[in-house]
Order: sequence, then C-alpha cells, then structure tokens
Amino acid sequence: MTKPVSRCCKDCKTRSVNCHATCEKYLEYRKWRSEVNAARQKERIKDTLEVQRLQKAKNIMLLKRQRGMR
Repeated sequence: MTKPVSRCCKDCKTRSVNCHATCEKYLEYRKWRSEVNAARQKERIKDTLEVQRLQKAKNIMLLKRQRGMR
C-alpha cells in the first residue's frame, strides 16, 4: 500500500461544497485510508485473540495447580 498524496484538500484550487463526492484525489485517498484502517483493525483483532488465548492457558494452569495436578 503506497501512500497517495496526503492532505489532498489543503490548498486545493478546485475545492467546493461537497467536492469529496466527486474528487478523484480524495476518493483515492479515502480508499487508501480504508485499507489502512482495515489492516489495523485486523491486527487489533488478532492481538486480542492472542491475549485471550494466553489468558485461557494461564487460567487452566492455575486451576491445575490449585487441584494439585501438573
């Protein structure tokens, strides 16, 4: 994912009310941002699942220890 021009609206000569609906630069930028956000969300979910898995394993070990099992 290569980053398109950031701040595509800053100092834009053709900027007007509701221009984001038709501006190619902005639409490209939003598509890129959506991809980045989706990738971040996927990472967060993966990290959360990993933490939950480790917590479950820890809880099982604590239960075994309390019951005198190995």
